[in-house]
Amino acid sequence: NVTAPVGASANAGPNQVAVQRGTKVTLDGSLSSVGTYLWTQVVAPGDPTATLTGATTQSPTFTFPFYQSPANNGALTFNLQVSSIDGSVANSTVTVSPSSDTVAVTRAEYVVSKGSWVIAGTSSILAGQKVTAHLGLITGPVIGTAIVDPTGAFSVKANGTAPANNSQVTVESQLGGVSPSFAVRLK
Repeated sequence: NVTAPVGASANAGPNQVAVQRGTKVTLDGSLSSVGTYLWTQVVAPGDPTATLTGATTQSPTFTFPFYQSPANNGALTFNLQVSSIDGSVANSTVTVSPSSDTVAVTRAEYVVSKGSWVIAGTSSILAGQKVTAHLGLITGPVIGTAIVDPTGAFSVKANGTAPANNSQVTVESQLGGVSPSFAVRLK
């Protein structure tokens, strides 16, 4: 009895949702046929690049990249290509979607006499992530950065040029959250 080789079949596993940025993610091609495996990231414009460890195995890993404007803030897609011994090839994709913290600005002041900024706010995820304050939208110039403390609070303190009247600030978190714009108070 001779068994003919089985054609390639690829199964990149179920889509993964609510993955926290900065954490290790494992892709799962274990339901694919026996063969040679090659995982690659399907990069869309603005996507951050994820470095796959074990890209030629059934279950490679990567660390979900932290967010920073102007990068894409959404899901990353990966393709699994399986090549069978009979020469057939099959592909399957999986999407990994990040969770985001909720960021809010509670105070944005510029002290004209000192040339200094104080931008305070909160994040829904406590402790450790970096936030970046921008003048205007997140595409605007960076005012400064801070680290969220164990209570979820942050305070960006920086020196810089005075903003125009009626200016606003926006804060982004490396975990993906972006605050609504907040009016700057000149003192």
